Amino acid sequence: MMLTGTDLLAKVNELGDASKSELVRSTGYVSLNKDGSERLNFTAFYEALLKAKGVSLGQGGAKSATSKISNKLKFVATVQGNGNLLIGKAYTSLLGLRPGDKFEIKLGRKQIILVLMHPEDIVEFKPPLSTKNDRVVPIWFATDREPEGDVYGNRPSNCTLYGRALVYVPEAHRFGETGSSFLKRLSRFDLRNDQLRLQSCESRDHESFIDELRTIMNEVRDGGEAPSALVYLHGFNTSFKEAAIRAAQFDVDLRVSGATAFFSWPSLGRIGLTDYTADEATIEASEAAISSFLVDFTNNCGADKVHLIAHSMGNRALLRSLQRIAADAESKSDVKFGQIFLAAPDVDRRFFLSLASLYSQYCDRATLYASAADKALAISTLLHKAPRAGYFTPYTVTAGLDTVVVPEFNVDLIGHSYYAEAEALLYDIYNLMQHNTEPQKRQRIVKMEHEGEQFWGFNR
Repeated sequence: MMLTGTDLLAKVNELGDASKSELVRSTGYVSLNKDGSERLNFTAFYEALLKAKGVSLGQGGAKSATSKISNKLKFVATVQGNGNLLIGKAYTSLLGLRPGDKFEIKLGRKQIILVLMHPEDIVEFKPPLSTKNDRVVPIWFATDREPEGDVYGNRPSNCTLYGRALVYVPEAHRFGETGSSFLKRLSRFDLRNDQLRLQSCESRDHESFIDELRTIMNEVRDGGEAPSALVYLHGFNTSFKEAAIRAAQFDVDLRVSGATAFFSWPSLGRIGLTDYTADEATIEASEAAISSFLVDFTNNCGADKVHLIAHSMGNRALLRSLQRIAADAESKSDVKFGQIFLAAPDVDRRFFLSLASLYSQYCDRATLYASAADKALAISTLLHKAPRAGYFTPYTVTAGLDTVVVPEFNVDLIGHSYYAEAEALLYDIYNLMQHNTEPQKRQRIVKMEHEGEQFWGFNR
């Protein structure tokens, strides 16, 4: 049976990024040729999908189609003197169309509808290798995960392993995203595959790891720029692959002048109460490895500035690392970071405040981003029966730390990924990395006050 309406949308959403052939087959748009072979009815599938989204192709649907499409595309084409109606390259490029693509012309009431024919020729939407804006981004990593297949799994290793990951970033990449679903791409009238993909992982010994980083920094310096590095510490429910892809997104979106690296501790990469408590124990066991990596990387990578982004549970390891650095007389005087970004820290608020003075000692500026729309930290607050530093109220405000309240940006279902996906916040991070600008001088940042506490917030 061919699915339609909400049933069709639900099935497509369930299948996620399955191939288009699989989408058509699984939703019932299959018939048999005369010889008994299978025939996939792509045209009927796309028509049904558009209708399910409220874009009608029939006689009675002219008003619906016009209102839906006009919200997205407002191009005007004029019938020429010879009677031809020309659609220019600027419009077809936005839809990812290529020379040779064929369309069936359907006539509605006062409208012409073009339906793509033979979409099996382009359904995978693999970006051509020659596209100038495609890129493969090298990301350096350290991990205390055991190798598993071509990457690293969730079993702890007894030592820190080093390497370089290559992440494919397609031309269709959008600022603040690591990829979108087929339905979302369809709603944008841009069906190009925008998924960032981990291509490979290459192991390195420690000496080669540092040598490669130094070479990159020297090349940037020789080119007249000040080389910088960005280090990302992920949180709960994050696989090695996900951490690599997020780090690559940061590298591209924040235009890191030198190199981006991440430390991946062996999170289980699953969501569940027992998984959460297991990750809490695991990151605690990884604190020494993370601390050693941060000291080593900062002192030896060759960058003028090393910036840190710690997310959620990753902030526990960062705070403990600063505590270890402060207690180590040998490393205490050497370590100095540029910007430290504390994104939605899943840290007990009282414990956080007891050690928060360490941030200003070891960086140029520390910024805490907190949101009342963060459902993940709301749940953590209930589980621990104690407020988290990245959730409010009460607001986490202390000397030497810029607390910035983040509104609900609606970038994900649980409101916990705003630090990497909300454009306004990414621009704020970029501004700080480039200029170390004070809050009162940054765009869209305004002073706020609550129960005598002064802090900052985004002006929407």
